Amino acid sequence: MDVQALPVASNELGQSAETRMGQGDPETQPSNPPLNAPGGSPTRNDWQVVFNRVVNQAEFPSVFIYGRQGTGKTTTVNYLLSLIANRKVVLDPHYRYGAWKGCEVKGKGMNYAEIDEYITECLEDIQTRYQRYATVPSYRPDIVTVVCEELTNWAEHITKGKAFTKASLSDFRKAGYQSISVAHGDTNTARGGASGTRKMRDEGEVHIKLLAKGKARITFPDEEPFILQYPNLELYTQVVDHEEPPVIDMGSIRAESDSLNSLLDQTAQHPNEPSVWEVAKAQMVKVDSPLLPVIEWIENRAGKSFTLTLAKENKQLRAAVDGVIGLDGDSPRAKIEWAVKVLHKRSLILCSKGTYKQI
Repeated sequence: MDVQALPVASNELGQSAETRMGQGDPETQPSNPPLNAPGGSPTRNDWQVVFNRVVNQAEFPSVFIYGRQGTGKTTTVNYLLSLIANRKVVLDPHYRYGAWKGCEVKGKGMNYAEIDEYITECLEDIQTRYQRYATVPSYRPDIVTVVCEELTNWAEHITKGKAFTKASLSDFRKAGYQSISVAHGDTNTARGGASGTRKMRDEGEVHIKLLAKGKARITFPDEEPFILQYPNLELYTQVVDHEEPPVIDMGSIRAESDSLNSLLDQTAQHPNEPSVWEVAKAQMVKVDSPLLPVIEWIENRAGKSFTLTLAKENKQLRAAVDGVIGLDGDSPRAKIEWAVKVLHKRSLILCSKGTYKQI
């Protein structure tokens, strides 16, 4: 599922978007056509050109959107995300089902610990990317866009907000990250207690202050601010796929459970024969499977259960999977999470209420 920006087209009444907004294809628009606004900033209506420039990670790794309630902050962010084709992660503890299509969402259900965990992974991944810059010729990292939705409401519940803000202003560009922060106001408190970053924010961030629906004051770094007028962005954000409620196939679950119980019964009846775990591990050793570090870590626990968080926070395990080719994830913690889920899917570990255990 994903969202894409719709091209400018005629509306239902037959009136063209060019007529409505006084502009046509973004490729043919002038780069900076100000209209003199008496007593204030110049006004522009080349909104597509402006927003396409905003999402250029190489030029602007940090974007800040703020405004009072009802000015269209979420709608604006959704439109910007529709212009982006790379990986998109949204940090939103107040997530509503069906929102942020095409994005990974962290912190659902006020899970602030998950947000802190992701930010920690993000900061570690940035360090890893800089290390690759120093050792890998022509290294070009995959771009990741991170949205901090309504930062004002949840920053006080996390511990890494200030570190994340500072990194977005100094380290994100070369590491291939872009942050889009959303808040009610432009104060240190609203920005997650990011004291000491005001000058960095003013000099290195794109500021989009939403004045009303369809009207914003935009400031690019080292450029004069201007007023941007634009239409209802929901009309230009296309939903490519629809999020459906998850379907639970109880028949498949029962069949998988019966199959696993049968294997366990066979192992109990023939104690001298290798267990399912031992057979699976032997096969992984034979092919040098990237799952081996996680397999061995679980095995060394001698039957003790563990949570996903415990596994991801184990320093020895993180060191073991770091650099392993074949594990999906941008960081050691992400690789561990992927490996655990694969082992569970293959019925090599059991899971009950978030606790895992070797079969």
